[in-house]
Amino acid sequence: MAKCHIQFIKLAKTSIILNFDQKSYIFNIPEGFQRYISDFSIKTKAASQIFFTNLNASYINGLIGLLLTLNFDKQIDGTKVYGPPGLSQLISAFRYSEIGGKNIISLSCHEFWGKNLIYQKIDEQFKNILEGNIYPVLNGLKLVKYDEKESLKQFTDENVEILPILHKNNNISYIIKTRKIRGNVSIDKLKLLKLSNIQKKELFQNHQIQLGDQIYSEAYFREPDLEEQGILILDIVEDSDLTQIIFPYNLRCILHINDPKTENYINFLNNINVDHILCNQEVKNEYSDSIPKTKMICNYLNSKYPFNFPNYHNNHSIENKKQIQLQTNYHYILIPQNKKGYQMMNPSMIGQTSQIKEINFQQSPIRNYQSKILLQFLGTASMRPNKYRNVSGIIVKQLNSAILLDCGEGTYHQLQVQNNFDFTQKILIWISHVHCDHNLGIASLLQNCNNVYLLVPQIMIPWLVQIIEFYQIKNQIHICYIPYQNYNLEQEFINQNAKLQKFNEINLEQLQDLFDIQLKYVNVDHCPQAYGLRINFKDGSSISYSGDTRPCQQFIQLSQNVDLMIHEATFTDNLQQNAINRKHSTIREAVESAILANAKTLILTHFSQRYCKQGFCQQINQNINEIQQTINNETYEQYLNQKTVIALDYLSGLLDEYPNMVELSQQLQNLIEQ
Repeated sequence: MAKCHIQFIKLAKTSIILNFDQKSYIFNIPEGFQRYISDFSIKTKAASQIFFTNLNASYINGLIGLLLTLNFDKQIDGTKVYGPPGLSQLISAFRYSEIGGKNIISLSCHEFWGKNLIYQKIDEQFKNILEGNIYPVLNGLKLVKYDEKESLKQFTDENVEILPILHKNNNISYIIKTRKIRGNVSIDKLKLLKLSNIQKKELFQNHQIQLGDQIYSEAYFREPDLEEQGILILDIVEDSDLTQIIFPYNLRCILHINDPKTENYINFLNNINVDHILCNQEVKNEYSDSIPKTKMICNYLNSKYPFNFPNYHNNHSIENKKQIQLQTNYHYILIPQNKKGYQMMNPSMIGQTSQIKEINFQQSPIRNYQSKILLQFLGTASMRPNKYRNVSGIIVKQLNSAILLDCGEGTYHQLQVQNNFDFTQKILIWISHVHCDHNLGIASLLQNCNNVYLLVPQIMIPWLVQIIEFYQIKNQIHICYIPYQNYNLEQEFINQNAKLQKFNEINLEQLQDLFDIQLKYVNVDHCPQAYGLRINFKDGSSISYSGDTRPCQQFIQLSQNVDLMIHEATFTDNLQQNAINRKHSTIREAVESAILANAKTLILTHFSQRYCKQGFCQQINQNINEIQQTINNETYEQYLNQKTVIALDYLSGLLDEYPNMVELSQQLQNLIEQ
């Protein structure tokens, strides 16, 4: 029997996955989607169809990261994106952006009652864009589009018919009808009539068989067909939206994107006698609750090292028992009908504190640190998030301000679950380069914080302009950009900024005065406009941050005598050729850079998926003689073991505390490997 179930991904907003045996249909992709499906080992079927009920940032922010991952994994062919009018603007902007969209050849975007964009070929103009000869901004924010087709009214394939209902606020509700499913062959009836294998073959080829004087049709040997099932996904903003709803035959459940709050909506819900699932019930710290392994580990570490790890609290209660309350790690089964209903997917996916190996490191209760500056790692993985690490993000907290070093997807929510972070304070966001794992979280910060200052590569500005326009970000944004001689967008920026009036330009000196710091940056060896940064604080302390880079003399010079050098260590030493090819650093290369810079303490971050959980500590202590070395082994191993901290998500400490966290960090890495 075929199977069909609805899976719920509970993040800041809920993503809905309708799963059939060979295909998935995803509705809404909030920020953090990839992290969640990795944590729960959820695999969407190939050639997924992606639908959006609205274009609010909280429902769509995870799309770009997912598309880039699908493309990297060579699974993007056949992926199609559907949604309200206006969706094509985001896809087009991404398609031609420097953050990675240019690498995607096969992709289509379909607006219901709007444009259909099919990207599956390269013409001369696209070649010019790829080569950087032109930037495709025509008439302000309208981008070049390929193969516009007739407006789409509904979606149909072998599994479902999906009829969109466009409401006046540009939100969409979806009527979903599954296809009639042919009944299974009854093994009992085949055995009862004692059919041989040859007779079975004849039956299914001819759709009937004669036994003696009687002719049996194929239908006799089958269970009754399963009638189509109806599902409603409602994105109701105003009561008038309810008048547009059409009820499908055999309606089984209604999924409510927004909580029913008005009297009319509540009456509507109470009068329809089917299962109602409230997808976005407002609860405290729902994002942290949706990442169970991370939450479990972080809470355990908080219990042992309260100064260095935050504690997740989920103090919510459900008062209304009438409707089905959406819970993490549950799904709703439509087919087979004997299992219909709301069930837990797999209890074993939820980690237990008892599974964690005990850490022997004992933290001193006496804290004699003088620094007032806190450094916390939010994301320490490269390229994509996984179960244990998010993509790049580091927060530096001062008394009345904060500095964010890169802003990968999910950064805003990682800050949100910490009750002590003040989003009203001045926040400086430094973006080291345009690769998406370092900046896809920026839209959420710009939308939810009204005192943001940006220090970014000039090459990133067209993408920023597009997301500000697409998400209709109202907050004023102050920007200081690093000029790029080979990227002539100065006039384009002036023209677009004049139309949007969203950026307040600010120079580097003003930025330094506002945050009471000194900023120095240099080009590093990774991609066009990739930079390393040094921050000197008023108390005399300093940090440097490499971003992504090969070992380079410019960054070593910038980091001379720095208190904390934060350096990427994407690859283990035995993968040095990979590091060279992809312009990253190995662990040994990062350590040698710190030694040459005379950095007092080194913090390694930006770890490859290859060893986020496997064999890190064993590999860093290997003596690999065949790799190029600039520092002798004894000096290297001494610095590695005594002055090198291995970063972990949510690890935090005062600047002068990190030299005492070397042993703790290596113990923590052993914990992850278990």
